[in-house]
This record gives sequence, C-alpha cells and structure tokens, in this order.
Amino acid sequence: MSMPPESKALANEVAALIRRQPRSWAQVSWVLDQVERTGYWEGRAQSFSEWLTSTAPKIGMKESSLWRYLSAGRYYQKLRKALQGGNVPCPPLEKLPETISPESLEILAKIERVAPKKLFEDVGERVLGGSVTRHQLREIWQTYRPVLEGRTARGRGMAAPRINPADERQREMQKEATALTTLTSAGPEWTGIKDAQFYRTIGDVTVPKAGPEKHGFDMLALVRETEDSPVMMMGVQIKTMTKVVFIDSLAWYCDRLWLMLVAKTKIRDVAYVPEFVGILRADAGKLKVERPATDAYPGLGAKTGEVAKELLVRVLRS
Repeated sequence: MSMPPESKALANEVAALIRRQPRSWAQVSWVLDQVERTGYWEGRAQSFSEWLTSTAPKIGMKESSLWRYLSAGRYYQKLRKALQGGNVPCPPLEKLPETISPESLEILAKIERVAPKKLFEDVGERVLGGSVTRHQLREIWQTYRPVLEGRTARGRGMAAPRINPADERQREMQKEATALTTLTSAGPEWTGIKDAQFYRTIGDVTVPKAGPEKHGFDMLALVRETEDSPVMMMGVQIKTMTKVVFIDSLAWYCDRLWLMLVAKTKIRDVAYVPEFVGILRADAGKLKVERPATDAYPGLGAKTGEVAKELLVRVLRS
C-alpha cells in the first residue's frame, strides 16, 4: 500500500534530517511539528517524546535543542496569526529567515505574558522586521520581569505565569515597566544633548546609603556630547500613584536628577519637587519633557564615583 503524498513528503524530510542535509532551525521545527501532528511517530516509538529522544542523535543534535526549536516554531505560528494583516511580512514557519532566532522568539513569548498588548505587538513587528536586536529584547524583558514577582514556569507542559489584571500591584508595576521601556526606546534628546557621541541607558541601578525609601535609580542614562566632554550620569526615578517620589540624597549619585510621571499621574504638590529636578512624562508610548533638569544643587555629582564602581561590578559579574 503506497503512502499518501503528504506522508511521503514528510518521510523524505525526516530522512533528509537523518542524512544531515542543511536545514534551518525553523525547517527542523516544522518537521518536528508535522511528525507529532500527523502521528508519523506512531509505530516507530511509544510516544512522540520517545521518538524525538531516539531521533536526536541520528540527526546529530541535542534533544533539548529540538524541544527548543519545536517550542519556538509553534510560538511563531501563533504570532504569525496575530500579526498577519500588518505591514510586516509573516512567512510560513518553514520559510522563516535565519535572522529570526529561536532565542528571540523565546524572549518575545515572555514579553507577551507581561507587557501591554499594544507594546507587545509593536515589539513583535520589530522582531519580524529585523529592527530589534536580541540585546534590546533582553532589556525589555528584564524591565517587565519584576511584574511577575519571581514566578516562573515549572517544567514542560506547565502553564507559564502571566500578569494578573486584577492585581493592583502588578498593574502599577506594569505601568512603571512600560514607562521605562518608553524611556529606553527614546534617543538622548530628553537629556538636553541632542547629538550625543555616547548614550546608554541602564535599568535598576543600586547606590549605597541613598536613604531608607529608595536605594537607587529606576534608570540611569550615561551620555556624552563629544569625545572631549565628560560623561554625564542622568538618574531617573518613576512616580506612580502608589510610589514615593524620590529622596534628595539621590542627587549626590548623579549629575542630573529626573522624576518620571506615568500616563495621567499627577503631582499633588509641585512645590514638593525641588526646581533642579527635571520632570518627564511617559504616556501612550511617547516621552515628553515637562521640565528640564538643572545643575542648581550643590550636592549633584558628588558621589558619582560610587555609582561607577557599582556599574563596574555589574559588568564583571555578567
């Protein structure tokens, strides 16, 4: 009895893998997906998992890599359905270019579980369009990760944790993360330096003995106008409805201090915010400077060397 054309084509693809003919990770993922969906493994193993375990050494790959490819490929197919109709090409899985890696899709899947829908869709389109780096994706994920408060998926097949819309604390943390993402996605213009020779943002920077309420910056920006200019440290704290504004002692650890407001958040008493503190607002993915930061405070920058040491330790640990 002859095999149906579809089954024969799949058998040929499996044989090509065993012969170790060049295939992209996405093509390998597509084959694995078809093997399980069509029941190709039946009669060859007791389960799909057993078939994959026995097939991995035949094609010269680790079993863990095959599971990873399969998971990333299936996520891409869900993403493709969600983003089809937009301006970004969404090719079938087996034709996905190598520039889109399984690692990037894994990070994107994590971002989806915790970020607002609009932001996730924007990031997803950038991933498929090739306009976002893996490093940038990791930074976005690290910004949103605290919203889940340490919860992680426990093993294959277990439901991955998601933000709980009914949890007010998680909603506030999501707002803060979205504001930080807006800030890190912006250029250096908000610092007052338009054409910066160097500009880099770093999230969650700890400083020593900054006071009882806050021990660091939600974000620190390093910016330099020219090669001959000094590096400026711009410290940023976020204010939401439930968060302490800032403490003056943070000014010692940066060259300029900024307060960021989220969406429609208001400061009940503007006079409470010292005039040297700049005010930013992040709303609907846009960043606005409501008041520039100044150097009109004698303590500014007095202890930036301590922050530099903390950043050096972070780099050496990574």
